[in-house]
Amino acid sequence: MAAQTAAPSGVNAVRRDMLVGLIGVNIQNSLSPALFADVCAAAGLRGYYHLMDLDRLPGRSLEDVLGAVRVAGFAGVNVTYPFKEAVPKLLDEVSAEARQIGAVNTVTIGRDGVTRGYNTDRTASRPRWDATRWPARRPSWSAPAAPAAPWPSPCSTSASRRCW
Repeated sequence: MAAQTAAPSGVNAVRRDMLVGLIGVNIQNSLSPALFADVCAAAGLRGYYHLMDLDRLPGRSLEDVLGAVRVAGFAGVNVTYPFKEAVPKLLDEVSAEARQIGAVNTVTIGRDGVTRGYNTDRTASRPRWDATRWPARRPSWSAPAAPAAPWPSPCSTSASRRCW
């Protein structure tokens, strides 16, 4: 996975390609590979994003796929339906927030092979308002339905499903 490249000084340097992916079912239409390719291109990196659709890998389990990505040298994987709640027990370490939520959607794999799980769903879905920049009339919004999310929507307790 490492590639030899010539450094400007003429000395060979080792450049490590980034290998990541998505584990789930029915994920063939995911935009993640294209988005990742765009980010890598913009950053001047060479990266590969692989879809590991267990619908298309008969006889393979989540544990098999996690073992394979670890051995293959992946830097990490994203995890989606239906594995977010099953993956924590297969990892070496799980963040406190992911333990509290009961689900992992991001797994990093250290150079030492240690797998660490995180959940970025909750932090990504929290509204981030700067109190000094709120408009005079605060907008209202409805939380999208997220049946795979293992936590309640911040708006789900309101009969009108309005957050403000």
